[in-house]
Amino acid sequence: MNAELKEVMARRSDTPAETLAELAKDQDSNVRTWVAMNLNTPKETLVDLSKDSIWDVRCGVAENPNTPKEILGELAEDHHVHVRDGVATNPNTPPEILVGLSYTAPAFVAANPRVPLSVLHELAKDQDRNVRESVAANPNIPEEMLSELAKDQDCNVRLSVAGNPNIPKTVLLDLLKDENLDVRSGAAANPNIPEEMLSELAKDENWDIRMVVAEHENTSAETLAELAKDDDAYICCAVARNLNTSPETLSELAKEEDSQIRLSVARNKNTPGEVLKKLAEDEDLKVREAAAAMKSEMDLLSPKMSIEPVSRKKETARSPKMKM
Repeated sequence: MNAELKEVMARRSDTPAETLAELAKDQDSNVRTWVAMNLNTPKETLVDLSKDSIWDVRCGVAENPNTPKEILGELAEDHHVHVRDGVATNPNTPPEILVGLSYTAPAFVAANPRVPLSVLHELAKDQDRNVRESVAANPNIPEEMLSELAKDQDCNVRLSVAGNPNIPKTVLLDLLKDENLDVRSGAAANPNIPEEMLSELAKDENWDIRMVVAEHENTSAETLAELAKDDDAYICCAVARNLNTSPETLSELAKEEDSQIRLSVARNKNTPGEVLKKLAEDEDLKVREAAAAMKSEMDLLSPKMSIEPVSRKKETARSPKMKM
């Protein structure tokens, strides 16, 4: 087996554990590093690799969620900073180890979902804005901490708060009025923003905000229909790409003079068959090809699937609710 093939095998998610155990003995440190990161690598092999003389290999072991906790404890005291950082990012690192690492790798610890709340509270006051950013992005951060960090003077910290799926509705509303455009855009892009907020933001004077709404998977067909009337071709293209856009709106967008808008319509799985048939005769070659390909794909589907519009919206039961 040549060097290139060994590295490929070490990286593959379906490589058998026995093969990975053999590759762990390879002279090439790149191969051993990939083995160390592979989720199929046996625990006993990870233990052996944790003692490797190359820090890249040890770092791979430190980041692997299957690494035994006692090994993570040893690597937490490694002389190389990247190895310790790897332990700090590992989702299975015990809280007691994270407490110790909070002094040497605070930004990585702050983002770890297993970090104790007492440590998270302290890190939220850190002078380094990178640490506060990580705290704001933590999926288990309490609402009151998010509310405080939403007032942070650094816009990057507020942007991190804006993107947190667990942000309370009141805080999200405040950040949608932020003086910084990036923060406002980040709040508009929040995966759990209610549709009624998106409907209001669709009327925003700022192009960036309207674009976020046009691309958002929570935007309703009704709001997208209004955005389809926007004077900006890029926003119309985004509407044409959105899988929540209704067949009726797509039919109207298919008549636009801009070929890029028609191309986006041709690539949307919700575009009616009769519209695709017309676009397959479009004057633009790319539009014709895209429409023909989509029409062929639709013809292969069952009758039931072909008449049901596709939606990107997640099932309500699986989506975390916005906190009030």
